[in-house]
Amino acid sequence: MFHGIPATPGIGAPGNKPELYEEVKLYKNAREREKYDNMAELFAVVKTMQALE
Repeated sequence: MFHGIPATPGIGAPGNKPELYEEVKLYKNAREREKYDNMAELFAVVKTMQALE
């Protein structure tokens, strides 16, 4: 089905439900997209700083 996702459900897995693997948009407009891009960039900087400490 999807790369890295087993086709058979494991213990507690929801089963083979492709609707659970649909892409979800995090933003509705350009302003929200920029907000999430900025938050992702900040997260990357924080994680890099933690690794350098």
